[in-house]
Amino acid sequence: MSQQNEDLIREIHKAATSGLEAVETILPKIQRPQLRREVERQGSQYKHLISRSEEMLQKSQALPEKSPPLQRAVMWGAIQMNTLADASSEHMAEIMINGSNMGIVEMTKQLNRFQEADAGAKRLAEEFIRGEQRHIEELKHYL
Repeated sequence: MSQQNEDLIREIHKAATSGLEAVETILPKIQRPQLRREVERQGSQYKHLISRSEEMLQKSQALPEKSPPLQRAVMWGAIQMNTLADASSEHMAEIMINGSNMGIVEMTKQLNRFQEADAGAKRLAEEFIRGEQRHIEELKHYL
């Protein structure tokens, strides 16, 4: 596996892990059952991407990078502060949409950065982007 492949797959793993951590942080705050189910579906998509990226890395005896504890703590704190004053379904959907938008932008940058990655790695990155786009469309109903 080329270095660009490994790097792109690690970025996919990192983005999906970060997304799953956001889902797990915000889920207990969501009261509306339909929104809760949509965010749970998003979490399932992240779990799938994490699993696929780990499988791809293992085939080349590479390991995913762990996200730094400080990064996780900052995200957790940001979600806690952001939902303290407004825990409405609309606000929860907006937070998740903003996170998905950031994920799309970042993954698009990574695809452009690692142009020599193979088709399998690129497909997984594109799957991540399509999933984020789908979630945004579904979450718009809650705004």
